[in-house]
Amino acid sequence: MRNTFIDNISLEETKPLFFNRIEKYNKKETITTERSLGRITASSVFAKVSSPNFNASAMDGILVRSKDTEMASETNPVILKEGKDPVDYLIDSALKLEAMGASFIVMPCNTAHYFYEKICKSIKIPFINMIDEVAKELNDVKKVGLLSTKGTYKGKIYENILNKHGIEVAIPPIEMQEIINKLIYSLKEGDENLDKIPIKDVLDYFSNLGIEKIILGCTELPVAFEKLKIEGTFIDPTKILALSAIKHSGKNLKNFNSQ
Repeated sequence: MRNTFIDNISLEETKPLFFNRIEKYNKKETITTERSLGRITASSVFAKVSSPNFNASAMDGILVRSKDTEMASETNPVILKEGKDPVDYLIDSALKLEAMGASFIVMPCNTAHYFYEKICKSIKIPFINMIDEVAKELNDVKKVGLLSTKGTYKGKIYENILNKHGIEVAIPPIEMQEIINKLIYSLKEGDENLDKIPIKDVLDYFSNLGIEKIILGCTELPVAFEKLKIEGTFIDPTKILALSAIKHSGKNLKNFNSQ
């Protein structure tokens, strides 16, 4: 979490301070993959100068104009300006990848698969559906639990596909969805107290239903579960997608385990 605040200074005052300090660091530095992953797995970066003393955004860093976003939070969003339909940006990205010569496209985001069909209609190259790949992996399963964001639950992204494969998707009650959401956003914000979040209550809920396999339907969840050292039979969609991409490229896989 950003917990070091000294002063807020103007951009023009910041520039000479920034560049003068950069000149002192002209040596090469080896950075581990974990540290390079940014807000999710790496430690938060503490700015001693010009670190605004107002809310930080889990997705986009610090706010620039606090007066415009006063009282805003993850659970109390404030719309500053109506933007374009997000699918337009996804389609634009897919078209750019196609123009760059990509043989196929993958999208390692669960919620964004809500727009999968629209994106497919806009491109000519194959687009691997992560949810479809998960369904193939669960071909011997009749019922599975789902941990995900509220957006994925609301869009029925997994139910719509898995039900076609004869797989029932169990959804936790609203109060437990709040627990999952808190875990996801706490990880994004760099909260070190993930162990205080009662995610075990959600897992016990599925266990009491006799469900043995649970889909980690948000890209942050596998990271959170690894940090918390939670054991169980969990399905990681992004891992399945990555291996599917390798197979799609014509390469062979050995000792593949999606759990």
